[in-house]
Amino acid sequence: MVRYEVKKFKGIINKLKCIDSWFWCAYTVNPYNGCAHDCIYCDGRTRKYNMHSDFEETIFVKKGAAEALDKKIRQSRTMLPDVVSMGGVCDAYQPAEVEYKVTRGILEVLHEHRFPIFLLTKSDLITRDLDVIAAINDRSWATVACTVTTVDDVLAMVLEPGASLPSKRFAALAKVKREHPAIQTGVCAMPIIPYLEDSDDQIDALAARTKETGADFLIFAPGVSMRDQQASYMLRKLQAAFPREHDLFMKTYMADEAFKARWTRDMNAKILTACKKYNLAIRAKRFIPSDHRKHNYTIAERLLNKSYEAQLAGKQWKAYFWAGHGVQMLEESIVDVHARGGLPGIKCMTAVIAGEITPWIPRRQGLDRFLPGKAVE
Repeated sequence: MVRYEVKKFKGIINKLKCIDSWFWCAYTVNPYNGCAHDCIYCDGRTRKYNMHSDFEETIFVKKGAAEALDKKIRQSRTMLPDVVSMGGVCDAYQPAEVEYKVTRGILEVLHEHRFPIFLLTKSDLITRDLDVIAAINDRSWATVACTVTTVDDVLAMVLEPGASLPSKRFAALAKVKREHPAIQTGVCAMPIIPYLEDSDDQIDALAARTKETGADFLIFAPGVSMRDQQASYMLRKLQAAFPREHDLFMKTYMADEAFKARWTRDMNAKILTACKKYNLAIRAKRFIPSDHRKHNYTIAERLLNKSYEAQLAGKQWKAYFWAGHGVQMLEESIVDVHARGGLPGIKCMTAVIAGEITPWIPRRQGLDRFLPGKAVE
């Protein structure tokens, strides 16, 4: 029996040290602590998130969250509008949202302050807020994504017993795209559990169903993190529901690092092939601000995407990754940095990558060269 407890929290929004290149978010918000979706694999149970032990049974509702967020943004002198992600640890559209509407209140505040959003959920309740999501997209930028790890509704009822069925999530994405085609939508296939969700038919069906909704992307991360409380909870549930698959999982994925690496590589290739078949992007397009960050974000996106593609191909990827973050964290336009010959001084920038990105940087012409941030496109 799920119990709800309304309480005040000191903070409501977290600023990330580095941009999240999966969802392109700079900030995260969790309207609730705990999640009644009770997904057996949920990483939110991991000790590092400092959640309570009855994570799926007691849901803390963050009282006054919208007001606290509004006050935080109004009083801050350093919070530039950037992507706020909701649903990373505790789903923002879990059943509590029907009554408490904490998520909707937060969205209304973000709309007022022109902050872009990336919403990730396993609930079709998200369509209730299409009015404010569309308004945010009109003023800034919005992306709506659903986590779908299997197209099998029956299997999902065991793995994700409190969440909307996958069929309803697909229907929700289709509704978003049908009514508001300018909103970027997609599916996040993460995690993918070996022996239960990794067959050729499952993966092809997942990509096909994603495409049918009109979605723009399919982001994937095969495998599952197995850490402290999260691992013990999942293994206990897996053994009770799927004893044969549990034993295989323990003998291979959990016990054999070589098997795990090989399985992950093969799954990446399989999903990538399916995405190409159905013409689905494997990355979401990011929010690009119009201020001094514009070209920084564009170039950082290209570098971080190159890093990801190299990683999928089994090639060296870390140089592009860290150079991308170096560009991302610049406090001035890369146009100005380049104009004074400062590319080599960017954190983690190599000479090779500096040469590669130089043609991507707009050049100043005429009097524009004296104006900070001004460049000819």
